[in-house]
Amino acid sequence: MPETAIRLRRVHPADLAALIHAVATDVLTGRGLATAGLPAEVGLDRPKVRAHGDYCTAVALRAAPALDVPASVLAGWLADELAVRPGIASAEVAGPGFVNLRVVTRAAGDGAVSDAATVFEVPAERVVRLRGGGTRTAAELAAAVGRDTARFVLLRARPGATPVLDLATLAGATDANPAFRVRHAHTRCCALLRNADTLGIEPAPDAALDHPRELEVLDVVQRPAPAGEPDRLARHLESLTEALERFETCCPALPTGDQPPTDRHRARVALVDSARRVLADGLRRLDVSAPERM
Repeated sequence: MPETAIRLRRVHPADLAALIHAVATDVLTGRGLATAGLPAEVGLDRPKVRAHGDYCTAVALRAAPALDVPASVLAGWLADELAVRPGIASAEVAGPGFVNLRVVTRAAGDGAVSDAATVFEVPAERVVRLRGGGTRTAAELAAAVGRDTARFVLLRARPGATPVLDLATLAGATDANPAFRVRHAHTRCCALLRNADTLGIEPAPDAALDHPRELEVLDVVQRPAPAGEPDRLARHLESLTEALERFETCCPALPTGDQPPTDRHRARVALVDSARRVLADGLRRLDVSAPERM
């Protein structure tokens, strides 16, 4: 089977997704199968249990129906091929067709894959302006509103811009505080998943989603998160948060009362799980905590 020319030098989800897509193309063409069924973009998540790997992908589950190949079989083909690629420490099939990946971690500068996220620096002496007058350094802002909030609002600012901030807003636990809003969305996802687990509802990522609010969340989840641009990454997380809020108002993911769980509930639980992973990974890359409870 021809080896793709794509090589990973640092782990950015978009780079890893491109490698998986290229390998999947090689796998299918090598077996005489059409590649039209492959999704244009490969989604990547973080496994709930870190011991299961650094990343996981459901590309086999998404592509299998169009190929008339069992998802577990397609996942096995992908795992076998990915496992021998430079920079991939291991690739294993999980569940009905997921592929869990571990990436090689070596010292920076040797051209190998490293799972260490780029740390975006916020100089302590960086100055912001305050609404109503006055200024604060980044260090003073962190002391006033907390490290996580300070990092998020400073990293979301456009490069070269001097943000104008309201200390009272940033100190509050309200949706007007963008850091709280994104982190709170993560906690709500975690709470829903805990409740789903209590009810014995297993996520079903291959079930159909067709409600406009479901598709809105799915669109953001499947969109590659910006790499190397913290302002765009922060706003990507805000877009997902806004889509989740609209989804929550009209698309219940859990049954109520004596209602039995349906495939729709299972699909929505899987969607919320995917959204949680995107939020957690994005916050991690910004070096902002992603609490499970607030």
